[in-house]
Amino acid sequence: MIMEKRKKQRLPDKNYFMYLGLMAAALVLFVGYSFAKEEISFEVELKKPTIIRTPSSQPRAGVQSDSTSAAQDSIETGKADSRAQDADALAVAGTIAGKVPAAEDVDTTSQFFLLIGDSMGEYLRLRLNDYCEKNGHKMQTVIWYSSTTEWYGSCDTLAHYIRKYKPTYILLTLGSNELFIRDIVSTRQKYVEHILRQIGDIPYVWIGPPNWKDDTGINELILTNVGESRYFESKRLKFQRKKDGAHPVKESAYAWMDNIAAFLSNNAAHRVRMERPGKNATGIPHTEILSPKK
Repeated sequence: MIMEKRKKQRLPDKNYFMYLGLMAAALVLFVGYSFAKEEISFEVELKKPTIIRTPSSQPRAGVQSDSTSAAQDSIETGKADSRAQDADALAVAGTIAGKVPAAEDVDTTSQFFLLIGDSMGEYLRLRLNDYCEKNGHKMQTVIWYSSTTEWYGSCDTLAHYIRKYKPTYILLTLGSNELFIRDIVSTRQKYVEHILRQIGDIPYVWIGPPNWKDDTGINELILTNVGESRYFESKRLKFQRKKDGAHPVKESAYAWMDNIAAFLSNNAAHRVRMERPGKNATGIPHTEILSPKK
């Protein structure tokens, strides 16, 4: 009886150590499995790009979509197409990045603007004056009512005012009175060339006309001669017009100038500081008025 009692007392002790051993073994297996699982996941992530970029890889049956098929076709056409697509992507990225030029690419010195051309400069000069006061620039306006490229291109008026005011930057507003001229290239090319010769190497931007109807080629003529970085295409904007149906109202002209200022600081061949003013400038900029030809 005594022997049986001793066996009954030792039995729980043996079971207790056995349970502890099982739990320890389970813990070791669990920890080992956890580490093994993370390692497997890491291997899969590394292989994904390799699988996608391999030309011989095939999509799973029953899962091929139109986009997958198009991508597969693109891969099979060869590396040339891939390079072209990469170039397109870089071009887009470059365009987006180019909207915000590096600070060292912008001329931060004080400019003297000569705003010269037709009557479209009337309201533009007021908003340009705001920008000049905000950014430490100066300006002078010359408005020749009803003027055209023929008028400025068959005399030395532009050269005269360049000598008189010695501008560091020219803003030219011409073309609005020539939207519907026939044979525009043959009749106006020589005048545009003469205008550009008078400007010489002075930085400039030609502000295109704010079209109210399709033109017969004046915008294309100007763009061809000056290039995209010296031409502001106004016809792409929407304007509220005066009763004459041509000239923008004051508020619309101010917004027009805001767009031109953004072009000057971001996209022009010669970029200048044009921070947007928070308030209107005091006074009206000095302006010389030339009467239309009789």
